[in-house]
Amino acid sequence: MTLYIQTTILVVEILIDLTKEKEKMKLYHATKKENKESILMNGLIPTESTKVSNDPRLNDCYVYGFNNLQDAIDFMVWDNNTDIDDVVVFAFDTEEAIEDTEYDGNSFGTKSYTDLTLVKTV
Repeated sequence: MTLYIQTTILVVEILIDLTKEKEKMKLYHATKKENKESILMNGLIPTESTKVSNDPRLNDCYVYGFNNLQDAIDFMVWDNNTDIDDVVVFAFDTEEAIEDTEYDGNSFGTKSYTDLTLVKTV
């Protein structure tokens, strides 16, 4: 009887969880300003050149995003040797992101995104 009740409770919890709206996460994607127009027209689309992580869960092509604006900018300036005046940053909300363990819990990979907001430009 106890096992039946526990199983029933678990099934109900799973069903409730499936009906919940997924929580959205705001991510920031920094890039060189030469990519700005293409991204505005096409959205963020992963390519082979976006494979920036050594995390095996992000083995496919993913668009990267950081959970705060400053880390996105720092990634371009320090990790990619890009002049701060040549950096643009897009913000987007996503429900599906994989944490990139290479960046201390502030970087994520997502397949693609088109509903973007330009948050930093020169």
